Amino acid sequence: MRALQPLLIGLFLLAGLSFASAQERPFVHKGVAKDAERYETYLRETWRPDGRKAADVRQAAEKQLGPDPRAASRSFAIAVATDAKSPENWIGLAKALLAITPDPNKSESYDLAVNASGAAYRGYTLAQDAAMKARALAVLGEAMQWRSYWRPAIDALKASLALVDDAHVRDAYEKLRAERGFRMTDYSTDGDAASPRVCVQFSE
Repeated sequence: MRALQPLLIGLFLLAGLSFASAQERPFVHKGVAKDAERYETYLRETWRPDGRKAADVRQAAEKQLGPDPRAASRSFAIAVATDAKSPENWIGLAKALLAITPDPNKSESYDLAVNASGAAYRGYTLAQDAAMKARALAVLGEAMQWRSYWRPAIDALKASLALVDDAHVRDAYEKLRAERGFRMTDYSTDGDAASPRVCVQFSE
């Protein structure tokens, strides 16, 4: 059994190194980047400014977010149409989409999650400071969970924490990592064989 201990320690160290190296990288996901491009094109073709300043539209949308997230999503869409370079408009839109209760008679659940992740990703790419990037990544992590994209969701939350150590985001990250993260789920040993061996099962 002692002969197997160095192997088990090495496996745990390898998992730790993978975690640390991923934490240092900015978040990149080609599929969600495509979703963001597609959604931005849709918004540009569908929504138009209504004469108000983008900041005023966003403020109105934020007031609608609690009582009426659908109305908030429409207002945020107008804010994006007015100023598509504002990360706050995109992040607000993503949050509004995630707050909507999907219509059970329609395929809204999938569409809302895809559009929310695209909007959050666009907000992340537009953000210039760490705090705004962290906000966008936290919302993106939530959207990716809706899509059952567990590893990208973990990576997004981890990248958010690397920028700003927010208690709520850390709680969400720790919970998701414990439930869905890379870990050793089981192992068996054969110490009586001529060459002792171990069989390790990982979550991924």
